[in-house]
Amino acid sequence: MKRLLVGIVAFTVLAVPQLAHAKIGVVSFEQVLAKTSSGKRITKKITAYFKRKQVLINRKKKALQRDEKRLMKAFKQLQASETILKPSVFKARKNKLEQRYRKLVLKGQRLMQKVNGWNQDLQKRRYKELQPLRSLFMTTVNAVAKAKGLHIVIERSAVYFHRPSIDITNAVVAKINAAAK
Repeated sequence: MKRLLVGIVAFTVLAVPQLAHAKIGVVSFEQVLAKTSSGKRITKKITAYFKRKQVLINRKKKALQRDEKRLMKAFKQLQASETILKPSVFKARKNKLEQRYRKLVLKGQRLMQKVNGWNQDLQKRRYKELQPLRSLFMTTVNAVAKAKGLHIVIERSAVYFHRPSIDITNAVVAKINAAAK
């Protein structure tokens, strides 16, 4: 335990002065995605896929809601006619409506499972589509950092405050767009 404490103290004494002179930059991958031609193309492709799936989901959801509304109306009508129906007829109709309701609930659960699957598929597609841009982003950030003499580059979303002068995002965007031409 003492060795660990001595090691930490030694590291702090030796490393902190070195870090004080480190040149730091920040970069935003989201901004690169939004401002580069390849990022815009990828975003457009992912958004189109999402919208197609959303249209399907909305259509199925409306159908479920319509079916539920009809079923609730049938339940109310059955309740209103309880006094004029034989108990056995009432019970049979009620059981039939309850069975339809259970089927409707299962249909809703299957839709939710399908939506979850589509969301996972969307995440996989997004990751796959973004991978080439991420690779280009990393090599470009490395090149810009070396050209500017930076020791550390941090993702801007992980920083609470920074001076605009240390942001290299625009340089990265310009270099990626130039490489795309």
